[in-house]
Amino acid sequence: MALPTFDNGFFQVTALSFSPSVVAVGETATMSITIKNVSGKSITKCYVDQDGRYPSTNSQYGGAFPSQFLYGGGGSSGWDMKTISWGNNVSQTFTATVSFKEGYYHLDTSNYVLDPTQTYVHISVVTNATFSSGGNYDNLYIRPDGSYLRILSQRDNPKLTLEIERTPNDEATAVKTTAKLTSDVASSVLTAHGYTIKLTATNAHNPALPTDTAVTFNATLSQLITGITNSTSAVTATFSAATDWYFLLTVSNGYETTNAYGSIPRAFANIHLAGLSTGGVAFGKFSSSTQGKPLFECEFPAYFNAGIASHEYHDGDTVTITGGCFFGYVTGSTKSITFVVPLRKSLERITSATLTVFKANIANAGGYAITSGFIEGDSNYLVSSVTRTCRIDPVRNVIDINLSRSSAWNLTNNTNLSVRNETITFTLHES
Repeated sequence: MALPTFDNGFFQVTALSFSPSVVAVGETATMSITIKNVSGKSITKCYVDQDGRYPSTNSQYGGAFPSQFLYGGGGSSGWDMKTISWGNNVSQTFTATVSFKEGYYHLDTSNYVLDPTQTYVHISVVTNATFSSGGNYDNLYIRPDGSYLRILSQRDNPKLTLEIERTPNDEATAVKTTAKLTSDVASSVLTAHGYTIKLTATNAHNPALPTDTAVTFNATLSQLITGITNSTSAVTATFSAATDWYFLLTVSNGYETTNAYGSIPRAFANIHLAGLSTGGVAFGKFSSSTQGKPLFECEFPAYFNAGIASHEYHDGDTVTITGGCFFGYVTGSTKSITFVVPLRKSLERITSATLTVFKANIANAGGYAITSGFIEGDSNYLVSSVTRTCRIDPVRNVIDINLSRSSAWNLTNNTNLSVRNETITFTLHES
């Protein structure tokens, strides 16, 4: 994509982006622009101003988007230059949240996408240097032609629902489809804005859906706006009963997109009781229990909302560890110690911990943290000069502990250390 150019060529745009790249009037976007000074002059003060124009129904010149400064501005004049070091052939990047709000003049909403010949984002660079033209400024006009930006007069805000089921029963390979498209505009307006429909399907458990298998969707946009209910003709493809299937229905015109998800499960026994005198039960499969060998089987992810008492820590639990050695490192100009304490039971329910007892000898090649040598009975680290932070990591099932103070520990920086524990006690919390 060709980058826009300045009127007089005193500056060059080397990078430009808007996020999002499609906005509607009334919205904002983050603009980042990198400008190279090729004027042959060194600039020590400047301001960079941004504004814009949109087509209007009551002004032949169009309406004005709000003006704002990307750099400088304000001060007693409202247009004060700000000090900058901007030599010739040097680039500066300016980033700001720009507004596309309607100004004094009424927006012409006859076009869904604003005409780029009547719409622009204007950038003005005004400096304390005098250029070859005799002036001290240059202007840039960014047209929203889709190269970097598109501006909509207003959004359709399409919204989509989708439900897919196996039919005539949950072991079938055929499906019935219920779907509906709604929006903030009349159906005739929505239809005129060039939307297309796409359906994809996957039997992967974590679908990257838009790139998966395309499925023919036999309903038109008008039918989708009216709504289809339990239709066996909208999707005529079949889907194996041996696997789960995930669907993504997308309606898009390149400017606005809406998605809806649906799924159908594989054919299986939700709960199966083994027909044996010795029992057996299976969830999500058929029981493989045999006489005399009952099994409790489950193919589903298991969530025990009250926890498993013997395998999880709970709010208010106190954990004391006596002896042992933990490992960590020292950093932050030797002012920050971090080490890891692994625990036996699951920390899945725990969100925070309070360190209530901690006596240990902490050492590395540089010596001992707060003493000149090993202390029999260990040193107490629960003192006012030490800030203690406990971070719960349920994935690793550990507590990361940080000890910080304003003065350096008697250790070698950026080096591993050992925590020779005497006693450490935590109180655990769920919130």
